[in-house]
Amino acid sequence: MNRRRIIFLAFSLIWMVIIFMFSSETAEESSELSDGMCFKLCSFFIEDFEAMSEEEQIECIGKYTYPLRKGAHMSEYFLLALLLAGVFLPVKKGDDGICIFNKKKGYILSFIITVLYACSDEYHQLFVPGRAGRITDVLIDCAGAIIGLLLLYFILNKKYKKTSV
Repeated sequence: MNRRRIIFLAFSLIWMVIIFMFSSETAEESSELSDGMCFKLCSFFIEDFEAMSEEEQIECIGKYTYPLRKGAHMSEYFLLALLLAGVFLPVKKGDDGICIFNKKKGYILSFIITVLYACSDEYHQLFVPGRAGRITDVLIDCAGAIIGLLLLYFILNKKYKKTSV
């Protein structure tokens, strides 16, 4: 295994541990983290958020917490799929050393491992107080992986076309 693949494998495993740690938080801890992040984002992006009453702030935070949580799910697996692609995509170097070749199998393997990890993560949450394993979360995770891998595919293909002209 070459150095690039070892580095991507190490980062993939580290990222899997981080995902596992987030999933190990109780429902209360997870909600506190989400609400805290949502409060900071609302304070930054919503004009006059600080001037709102506490009830209005709580209502505002409640409105954005769900999309924030699901966006976090999607982002976690977007990144995991990209890291795994770094492990499984073969590299053929051109004269200038730029990556110009990638195979469908690398994308498929990256996606399959990401999906299996998403399933195992939701199963793990069944044993965490207040948490639940949800198939909808697996689907959101899969969407993040697909978006990441498609983006990578198009970027690499565009780069390949530029270098081959």
